[in-house]
Amino acid sequence: MVKPKIGMIVFANDSGLAVQTKRLVDMIHPSRLLIIDSTPFSKNKEQHFEWYKGYESIVSHGFPVNADIFQFVDGLTHVFSCENPYNFYLLYLCNQRGIKSYIQSNYEFCENLNNPHLPLPTKFLMPSYWMIADMEKRFGKDRVMYLPPPIDESEFSEAFRANSVLSGKKRFLQVVGTLAFKDRNG
Repeated sequence: MVKPKIGMIVFANDSGLAVQTKRLVDMIHPSRLLIIDSTPFSKNKEQHFEWYKGYESIVSHGFPVNADIFQFVDGLTHVFSCENPYNFYLLYLCNQRGIKSYIQSNYEFCENLNNPHLPLPTKFLMPSYWMIADMEKRFGKDRVMYLPPPIDESEFSEAFRANSVLSGKKRFLQVVGTLAFKDRNG
């Protein structure tokens, strides 16, 4: 059996998407990264390329162009991206070469919902059960599955201590980051 050669598209800024992709890299240890330098389009201008030191990497300034995608997928067996492919040539090329592709999609940003002519990934990995039935209806149950984003439990140790029974008060933790599209996060 051939060992899978996994490629991941990641961010290196101070966004929730960057944290999500960094955690996945820490868990999966992919063979190659395509790092999106988001300074041309994001308010999160600071980049943390040091997060990915030691990984074979390609950096795209802004969203990846076809040449970035072509170089990135060469020799890979699997490709993983969060939210969307950032260039649909990725899915086209993966489908042409027999590379399995996985998009941990957010329903509200899934461009395939509004454009049936776009190439599809091997699987949509849904981060929550919200709208998963609609995704299964549109793309088939074999192409959609639930896979929550990774969580680093050590980040909650202080919250656990402050909100535990030891404090004498009942509290709950509500995770509300920055305002998201259509207030999904609120």
